[in-house]
Amino acid sequence: MVRGDCGFGNDPFIVELEARNQPYLFKLRQTKGIHKLLQRQFQREDWTLPGPNDQGWSAVEDTVKLSGWDHARRVVILRRAVKQDVALTRKVENQLKLWLKDEATQAYEYAVLVTNTGYDLQAIAQLYRDGLIVRTALMS
Repeated sequence: MVRGDCGFGNDPFIVELEARNQPYLFKLRQTKGIHKLLQRQFQREDWTLPGPNDQGWSAVEDTVKLSGWDHARRVVILRRAVKQDVALTRKVENQLKLWLKDEATQAYEYAVLVTNTGYDLQAIAQLYRDGLIVRTALMS
């Protein structure tokens, strides 16, 4: 399996792998198309429940045709609740607005992956996490 970060999730590279029947798993860039996908997916109620080995990650899957892709592909969306206190700001009408996490809100870290494998959601999530572990070890 070819596994990589968001620099490899582009159509020419993926098309070449698909032509070779090469399995792949890539993290996708946070484009407008991905943001629209996230808005739809976060409302779903069928997210997997994190198991004891999932490090808190939940997952759902869908298919999406992003701008620049010639066809729709399988995507897996992973999310994990942020446990630390979080403060976010957003500029609205030239004023900085502050948003603080409270009991009624939940902040998440997330990743959107594209793959052509038939692995189930837990396996895809584990493959992604294994890649994070490898990168972290190489950077140490």
